[in-house]
Amino acid sequence: MKIIENIKSCSALKAPALHRVSSTFAQKVKTFRANKDGIAAVEFALLSPVMIALYFGLVEISMIIQADKSVSFSTNIAGDLTTQITNVERDDIIDIFQGTLSTMVIKDEDIQDVRMEIISYRGLPGDVAEEVGRATLNGGLIGAAYDPSTIGHRLLTEGSGAVVARMQYQYESVTYKFVEQFTNLEETFVLKPRNSPEVLFSTDGSIGTYACTATNSISVSC
Repeated sequence: MKIIENIKSCSALKAPALHRVSSTFAQKVKTFRANKDGIAAVEFALLSPVMIALYFGLVEISMIIQADKSVSFSTNIAGDLTTQITNVERDDIIDIFQGTLSTMVIKDEDIQDVRMEIISYRGLPGDVAEEVGRATLNGGLIGAAYDPSTIGHRLLTEGSGAVVARMQYQYESVTYKFVEQFTNLEETFVLKPRNSPEVLFSTDGSIGTYACTATNSISVSC
């Protein structure tokens, strides 16, 4: 009986202590839940990686759009300059390529990533397009050759000509390297000659060809 009484007395003594511990723990939990100190730092730590990624993504997209506009504008310039010449000679094509490259908003070390192709066609009976001249820069475009049948019989008629200017530029990302495989920018323009029925690349009627290379925007050799 004494043992049972001792157990009851111990339990009676411990009950208030347990209650105090429980109350203290509950109070601390309540205080912890009510404490707002540092919540901004936690939110920033969670959101900052996402916000930084979005920021650099927007910067990358704007730079790609700018490069694409530059390719489109410069390709048009190449075709426009060629259509103003009746007979394109070596010095003419050097001037055309240098003038085109100077309009591009890229660094000189990226000039080697620019490939160009200027092709002159003559319209023959039966909607046939005959090539009468070609000039390439840095090896010409990579991929399928240009199909002159896509010019259309309304633009390339019998007895007249057309000039096709093409450009290819491999954009190099400054932030996300994985996007480079999607940024092989390419543009094609087809224009009619201005001062003659067709633009020749030789004086004897043969197909004239020029293979040129560029080391920077003002140094082109053919």
